[in-house]
Amino acid sequence: MARNGARALALLAVVAATPAVASVPASAGTLGCGHAWSNKSAYSSHVTRTDVNYRKGPHTSCDSFGQWSRVKVYYHCWTYGDTVGGNRGWWHVRRAGTQQQGWVSETYLGITGNDPAERC
Repeated sequence: MARNGARALALLAVVAATPAVASVPASAGTLGCGHAWSNKSAYSSHVTRTDVNYRKGPHTSCDSFGQWSRVKVYYHCWTYGDTVGGNRGWWHVRRAGTQQQGWVSETYLGITGNDPAERC
């Protein structure tokens, strides 16, 4: 029994002497890119500019699925994200006639303020 106790103390000494390492999530630069959404709107409009990224989440650090130029989109819901052009609003949208969908900054959308869509 004394031998087992000595081993336990030796193991404890090794563990105590091991430096602690803080872990940082691999996605620290892309937090919020998996933001939930649902289709809460029947509103549609257009992307108002060319080469607008539609992204995985409501942040400029989120990966882009691609770009759209002046296409019709259907709005699903909105949330707040990174500020783009002085605007923090982001919409989850789907391109008309396709299954392409993602997050687009409100800065690039023809929102009139009449849509009763809910926040995501």
